[in-house]
Amino acid sequence: MNIKNIVKANSKLIFWILLPISALILFSSYTDCQAKQKAEDFCSSIQINESLHSLLNKCAAAQSECATWNPENEVTRHQAWFSGFLLNGYTCEVRTKNDKVISKGFEEFTD
Repeated sequence: MNIKNIVKANSKLIFWILLPISALILFSSYTDCQAKQKAEDFCSSIQINESLHSLLNKCAAAQSECATWNPENEVTRHQAWFSGFLLNGYTCEVRTKNDKVISKGFEEFTD
């Protein structure tokens, strides 16, 4: 084998190794961007003094994982979770009192 054939064979090998790695990186970036955008859009759609019923409907429409915690001092915490790649996630945390939104906030959980 001459040098030209060795380089040609190794370049094909490198290409086939880098192709799935590149695809995985692009997929992970796309998945994270989509989840982040959905969480930001969801959070911006929530208005202070909005009803709890409306909040829960928006949560279902956004197809997010929604959780509600037991009230503390009459304030209930709700969290809409949007999953990104692997363990990455984005949330919109909303607090309600007397079934009305009193605060909201966006948060990132990434590695």
